[in-house]
Amino acid sequence: MQPRDAHATPKSSKAIPTNTVTYKGRKIPARIDPAARLAYIVEIMAQSFEASEHHITLCLRDEADHLVTQPKLASKVAKGEMLKLAPSPTTEALAVITSLKAYLAQPQTHRRIPSVDQSSINLSTDGHARDGISLKLALFNLQKYIKEEDFVVDFMLKGGVKMLLRLMEGEGALTGNSLAYALQGIRGLLEFEAGWADIEPQQIDRILSILCSTAQPNVLRPATAIIRKFVISAPHLQGQGSSGTAQHGDAYTTPVATRKSKGKERADVPSGGADGRFGFDAVWARMGRAGADLEGDGSDMEKFWRVVLKRLEGTGDLELVALSLGLINACLRTADQHNSAHYPALIALLENLSVRKYVSRLMSTSSANAVEPQILNFQSRWTSILHRKRLTPVRAHRDPNHQKILADIWALGGLGRGARHLRGWQTLGLAEEGHEGDAEGEGGLFRDVGELGLECLHWYATHEGNFGNIVNEQQARQANRRCPVGRASTECVKILCEHYKISQAGHVHPAHLQLFLLSFPRLHHIAMSFFLRRMWHESESRSSDFSRLANLVRSQLFFSLANESQATWLSLEQDLLESDYSVIRERQMEMLEKEDGMMGKEGVRGLRETMGREAYEVVSDQRIGCMLQGAWFNAATLVLGGIQATVKPNATRPLRFVRLSPNRKTLAWADFATRTAVAPPYDTLRERVEISNITSVLPSTSTAVNSRSQGTASKMSFSFLSGPEMSLLDLDAVHSAQFSEWVDGVRVLRGEGGMRSLESSVYVKVLTEIALKVRLLDITGDGVELPDKVTWGQAPKSVDFWYAK
Repeated sequence: MQPRDAHATPKSSKAIPTNTVTYKGRKIPARIDPAARLAYIVEIMAQSFEASEHHITLCLRDEADHLVTQPKLASKVAKGEMLKLAPSPTTEALAVITSLKAYLAQPQTHRRIPSVDQSSINLSTDGHARDGISLKLALFNLQKYIKEEDFVVDFMLKGGVKMLLRLMEGEGALTGNSLAYALQGIRGLLEFEAGWADIEPQQIDRILSILCSTAQPNVLRPATAIIRKFVISAPHLQGQGSSGTAQHGDAYTTPVATRKSKGKERADVPSGGADGRFGFDAVWARMGRAGADLEGDGSDMEKFWRVVLKRLEGTGDLELVALSLGLINACLRTADQHNSAHYPALIALLENLSVRKYVSRLMSTSSANAVEPQILNFQSRWTSILHRKRLTPVRAHRDPNHQKILADIWALGGLGRGARHLRGWQTLGLAEEGHEGDAEGEGGLFRDVGELGLECLHWYATHEGNFGNIVNEQQARQANRRCPVGRASTECVKILCEHYKISQAGHVHPAHLQLFLLSFPRLHHIAMSFFLRRMWHESESRSSDFSRLANLVRSQLFFSLANESQATWLSLEQDLLESDYSVIRERQMEMLEKEDGMMGKEGVRGLRETMGREAYEVVSDQRIGCMLQGAWFNAATLVLGGIQATVKPNATRPLRFVRLSPNRKTLAWADFATRTAVAPPYDTLRERVEISNITSVLPSTSTAVNSRSQGTASKMSFSFLSGPEMSLLDLDAVHSAQFSEWVDGVRVLRGEGGMRSLESSVYVKVLTEIALKVRLLDITGDGVELPDKVTWGQAPKSVDFWYAK
């Protein structure tokens, strides 16, 4: 279509709607050809307004100041939106650079930015104050336009990054709102590969110092986000210099227009980047230095993290709470993924500062807001820590902490004075009669549950006031009536690990808030009380009944923890410690009728966990496959308060087709009036949403554009959020299967949160059960008895033997 004059009269009333265009307070109506080149339209508008600027320095923006690009032009015209003629991103970048240069040209002692209440200053005669006001406006525009690629390209090429960093150093450094604007600008620049080239270690120290010493939320939010980026990101910077170019073989490219994927999308990049300036290890070394200037007890590292954790207490600024918890999650995840030598120290430090208590307190106020995804992420991190503890063997002769815990358990159990010995541990029920010990020594007592089992038994011994009496009471019974306390503790640990799928940490992610998981030793304590005080005594069990009773305890624990998100500690204790044995036994019998008894065997439970991980991967691949094929949705209007929509739906085009890019990094979409017979190819979809820009997926946010229930959120709707207050795309799914495919698919691509919808959970469970039974066919078909536990004999004393055929 050939471009037409912006004032040309259409041939029919349906051809082109009328838009109002403004420029410096003036307005004119205009009929714009949506197929015309945007540069031509800007030129015509500049001529119509008789603008003094050259048209090449101008652009079109909408009422929200968003840049109108060629792909978005048709949509803006069709909706009849008000547009304005404004300076182009390149012009804005030049203006910002000019203001930064003028302010930096002043001596540091003369640099000052007047506050709004300093009305007595005469700006016409005070040049320093005038430059300060100009800088403040420039910084405001910087954080306003930092997401526009054209703006960023010119800003970087003119050395804006270095100037911005200089403004934060030395005497006369930025403070207050000006500092907040500058940090928001740096935060945006770090989304581009070349934005990292000019960051030096001293700037990391400066931002860490700001994070520790500032109380303003608008400054803390971007500072926390920047440190998180430093922790999780390790961009390739080889060959990059201050000019913003990078060498690749014999060719040079300008990477300033290349967005950098977030850290969780860059798992292939080693921590620390090309030169070790970034990544968890690099930032960890500097966190202690930042805490050195803080007052308080403890090490410098403890003082730093104490400041971060204190921000989890304030629920007034949910975005700051979410960012602070996000920084903790990022450190835990990155240190774990890259096998950092500092990971154990980080875990110990956060445990010493009671991080789980802070997170637990947030649960009651964080349902369906910006903090909830970070709490779910922290639960995943804690599950990984528990799994690590379970796999860590107990080595008293190497680990002083293990030595101390074993000594405490020995003393609290009243097992005698002097050196610890095997007979005493047999009294506690940690070793079977006739066990002569092995090369692992005391570590062999916790072979199945590792350090986690040791810590849980220690918690029980120290928090159960009559632990010594419990041990003595069991010894006073007949030998076949004694409950092995240590063995019961180990069994409770294994049951709870099975319930929370600890062995699948990193593959299965929590779908709801789990208060009890964050207090695992306390939960183990209640389970132990239930095992000993209720089940063993009321059932009058014998030693041979231990396995049967353990299955009964498993059944009741699974039942009581099924609705953990609605339960409290009081209700859990009542459910376990006040339930009748007969009721629990009857419920277990009903479950056994539905499930073959062999399914409770230890070997089968391990096989089930393996099948569960494989089923999760299969469903994940299926979800992503659906996204690669694309799907039709209803265009939706955002109705959830507190969130701003980036794109408003068009009632004349109520359908949206969305498709994932082949490289799985971008969602492309477009609005349509009717469904096409053939799915639109990816290249024809002009709108884009970067997966790396999606921070969370929030369900039940919108209503279909032509729905009769306007104002009421559809259960099949969902939004892709960028931060807690901005929605990138709002969709209303056609059916529940499509809803779960895309909501869970994006979560899988993000690497956080996992699949949470009921439909996905059912698929994983069904596939797990089918795969498990198929794998067991060769066993059950031959009538082979599956043992509860596999044992093996002593190793040969020499190699002087052979196997006969």
